[in-house]
Amino acid sequence: MIDPRIDTYMREAGLLPILGSFAIEGPLVEEVIFRLFPQIAFGSTWAVGIPATLAFGFAHNFHLEERPDGEPIHRFSTTIPIIQLASGAHFWDVSARRGFSHALAAHIVSNLWPLTLRWVFREHGTNATKK
Repeated sequence: MIDPRIDTYMREAGLLPILGSFAIEGPLVEEVIFRLFPQIAFGSTWAVGIPATLAFGFAHNFHLEERPDGEPIHRFSTTIPIIQLASGAHFWDVSARRGFSHALAAHIVSNLWPLTLRWVFREHGTNATKK
């Protein structure tokens, strides 16, 4: 489930800032940290890719929440991030076979299409996102 604060941010800021953050900046930083640096330092083998993929997947389990008094707290989810682990393995494979730019493009598309669909449905008032 998408955090309701994203809906608020999308209404207030519009589509472009959130797409820039979630579909461009996020994937760029993550691909550099979890694919490019490990491949440069240790090579493109799966012996390197498996720990990098696990780190990528479980990095998505950290969530910023607010206490009732408004103070931010960081929480680690107890669920297994199956989608992030699978996509992390896919991005590793793409990066190892085709190169960093292809993995970055795949990651951007992976983050871009769900946010775009959410915005389109919300903007056009379909019942898909109404409560």
